Amino acid sequence: KVKDNPVSRFLVFYGIQLIGLLISSLVLMFFIENLGWDKLVAKALSILIVALLLFELNNLITFRRKR
Repeated sequence: KVKDNPVSRFLVFYGIQLIGLLISSLVLMFFIENLGWDKLVAKALSILIVALLLFELNNLITFRRKR
């Protein structure tokens, strides 16, 4: 029942996902190169961090209800 532009919503969603990709890469690089963590542990924690962040960003920006 949302009455907005689906193309615009898709572009915002896609942009947020690209931001998530960048953050994931940076977090992985930090954990592996600076902290010396195992790659699998770093990846698992990176996935958790980015998934929570993207959920919140999409909830606040992409799928917010217009008043």
